[in-house]
Amino acid sequence: MYYADAAADNSVTAYDLSSGSRTVLCNMHVQELTLYQEKLYFTCTDGEKRTIYRMNLDGSDLESLASCEDLWYMTIYKDVIYYVNYENDQYAILSMKLDGTESRILRKYNASDLCIAEDKIFFAERDTRYLYSMNLDGSDVQQLNSTYSRCINYMNGQLYYYGSEENGRNVYSCDLNGNVTGKYTSGAKFLMLMEEELYYYDWDDVLHILPLNKKSEEENTSHGTNIVSYKQEDVLKPVRSYLASNWAGYTLDEGNITKQGNTWIILLSESGGSRQYQLIIDLTTGKITILCTTEDILPVSVYLYDTAPSVSPSAAQLSEEELNSIADTWYEQNYGPGGAWCFEYHDYDGNGTYEAFAVCGPVMGDGYDIDPYNILEAILYISSTGEITVIEKDVRDTDFCVENEIEKEYYIEYDGKGYYVPHFRSGGILWQPMYGVKDNKPYDTGISGHISLDNDGDLLYTPNSGIFMCPECNNHVEHKHILAYDETSGELKSAVKYPSGEIVN
Repeated sequence: MYYADAAADNSVTAYDLSSGSRTVLCNMHVQELTLYQEKLYFTCTDGEKRTIYRMNLDGSDLESLASCEDLWYMTIYKDVIYYVNYENDQYAILSMKLDGTESRILRKYNASDLCIAEDKIFFAERDTRYLYSMNLDGSDVQQLNSTYSRCINYMNGQLYYYGSEENGRNVYSCDLNGNVTGKYTSGAKFLMLMEEELYYYDWDDVLHILPLNKKSEEENTSHGTNIVSYKQEDVLKPVRSYLASNWAGYTLDEGNITKQGNTWIILLSESGGSRQYQLIIDLTTGKITILCTTEDILPVSVYLYDTAPSVSPSAAQLSEEELNSIADTWYEQNYGPGGAWCFEYHDYDGNGTYEAFAVCGPVMGDGYDIDPYNILEAILYISSTGEITVIEKDVRDTDFCVENEIEKEYYIEYDGKGYYVPHFRSGGILWQPMYGVKDNKPYDTGISGHISLDNDGDLLYTPNSGIFMCPECNNHVEHKHILAYDETSGELKSAVKYPSGEIVN
């Protein structure tokens, strides 16, 4: 195994898996180390330049191939080296032969996050991070989608990348045409794929491994994210069973559990010996990693759901109190004292499980619960299994508050579907966004205004501005303004309804 050893100033190091011996091959501070056709390729900073080097697997025949002001995203595909040159803030994509000759510019401006697969170059546009593709010769540049794309990777016909920080750095997959096909986890950075496993660091720089080799995303997530809903005893029971069978003579300090988000760390000590381990349980992926902290021993891993209780957590519907507690805990971990001011627990998409929307904000002190206005800081969606989607975040404003009067209607059911319609006021103006749930995910309907159900079951609607052109209003014809479900588009549309029952968009 070849790697850049961070403990030795990123020196290129070879590790013999059979003997455990290490050999330093090159003392340069390297990055982007790549093994290709029995040669090691890497980048290194030389003064004010960054250079691509290659050498033999024993460290001999070191040679420089190309240099530029700032060079990143080096990758090799079909005997060609590709990279991005940051020089003069142009972020150009270049290619060259393996020996460094025949260098050419494929795209002159604004590229990053190269990934090359299926005879295509995939990259993110530098300013927007939107996903693009082009041919290997730089022709046929196409924008594939408008999603924020970082650390693009390829596996089995799918691209994987993580999104923006504002949207929680969720990991997504899409096909080679840019159609999003999956959402796997959140809080990711430095994404990498290897042998059908997804490696990423979270917000706290904790390394996670998410297996992607399941039959479907549904099967994958049923063993992954939903395990967060286990109680502590449910988690520790299969852990104890595994340790009893494989780690006899070691003591688990169950009273000393350190929690970092969805990761638990418990001490594991050798009875009568000097070795000490950390038992790291990742509730997001269901993986246990046993890491020795006193000696240089490779970690051992096992997946928790392989020995988990027979009842799948995906079959369990979390209660209203549990989802409310998840929202409160998320807020406290991210902001401090406070929680969900406005919480609505319903079966929004009619699939038999209940989800929740929550508006979160700080505790305002004594008497806050009788104040009809409270500060908005985040809007959350919590799935039936406790997975959080952040809809809005960091929007705190003393003039931007949630109206918390009991008689207000925050949940509206119309045409067999449920919608969440919180009430906000900013500068004295009422603002009502409207959210729905589709395929177990929240979505913004794009509608905002004064929304309510009347006695006839119609969804009355007036845009936020209160000003819109309606000929029937000018003609004093009896009618009402409603939102009607459009069967063709599957969306709610602004419409006029007459006493006869006729509806016109």
